[in-house]
Amino acid sequence: MTDLAMNNKTNVKRPSLAVNIAGIHLKNPVMPASGTFGYGEEYAPYLDLERIGAIVTKGLSLRPKAGNPTPRIAETISGMLNAIGLQNVGIDDFIKFKLPFLREVNTPVIVNFFGNTLDEYGEVAARLADLPEVAGLELNISCPNVKQGGIVFGTDPKAAAEVVSLVRSRSQKPLIVKLTPNVTDITVIARAVEEAGADILHVDVMDGHFVPNITIGPDVVRAIKKYSTLPLDVHLMIDNPDRYIDKFAEAGADMMSVHVEACDLEKLLPLIRKLKCKAGAVINPETRVEAVIPFIEYADYILVMTVNPGFGGQAIMPACLEKVVRIRKYIYEERKVNRAILIEVDGGIKTSNVKDAVKAGADIIVAGSAIFGSKDYKAAIEKLKK
Repeated sequence: MTDLAMNNKTNVKRPSLAVNIAGIHLKNPVMPASGTFGYGEEYAPYLDLERIGAIVTKGLSLRPKAGNPTPRIAETISGMLNAIGLQNVGIDDFIKFKLPFLREVNTPVIVNFFGNTLDEYGEVAARLADLPEVAGLELNISCPNVKQGGIVFGTDPKAAAEVVSLVRSRSQKPLIVKLTPNVTDITVIARAVEEAGADILHVDVMDGHFVPNITIGPDVVRAIKKYSTLPLDVHLMIDNPDRYIDKFAEAGADMMSVHVEACDLEKLLPLIRKLKCKAGAVINPETRVEAVIPFIEYADYILVMTVNPGFGGQAIMPACLEKVVRIRKYIYEERKVNRAILIEVDGGIKTSNVKDAVKAGADIIVAGSAIFGSKDYKAAIEKLKK
């Protein structure tokens, strides 16, 4: 998609900067960070708000918050420091006084919000859930849980999972989780599920183009690899994966899968194996199984997506399990391949359907929400393995 700009001599095509982030369509990816842009109206005299991709409000709480006493800003040799203290008008005044202005601006509004208890998070999310002017939510989990001795929600994996699960249950709007900067070690999550009994860590890499979401890169994979002994199964849901396989292999990927819809499997699967990684071919729900069958013998495993890739929490598409049956028949009955080519299933797997996936012929089960949406990772994994 392009638009035309005229100069004196010729037509110049401008590339579209439109992106889809967390299910929100933006005309461009420019979004002010929460806390730097007020409620948008403060900058209206100086900037055309319809030129940016989204307006991200300052943090909003259930009740008004006065913030820290002054002085709250100090200049240092290294720059400005501030300690505003999350000053905001509260949810009632936001809806009454701030939202009418934002309603008139043709730019998506993402509301950042926070709380000091689970109940506060849940109530704010519920109040925002039915507001058509709000395109999405940004959940700030950097705040202390006052009922748990002040521990920051975002520094405890189980507390973080609990608050995210609660907010998701109160609102179906696109949800962005703003993590606390005090977590410098993502491996706490990796270690938690490893200790709970996981066999492989499946890492979804998304670029915002091949799928409508953006996740992590090689540096995060490298951090996980440093502290986890489990094999890292890196799923590249990206365009032009050939440009990145070297980086993910160097970061520590043990398994690396690429989509038949995004690349030349005949070329790329052998290259992944040369990098000493297990090579996987991925097939999306809408793609016919015949698209991947010619390349099966180049692969160490086949990943069958049983949901549309990009977002967690979706329900399984049972018809996709027919592909598992078909692929297994091709490998061992038609071609009679004399080496193990595993079949992996990813999407909507939970205790109520995991047996169906195994019966169809799946060797590896990927589970996200079924584990991380549970308060007890170990119990959730044990139930899936039964």
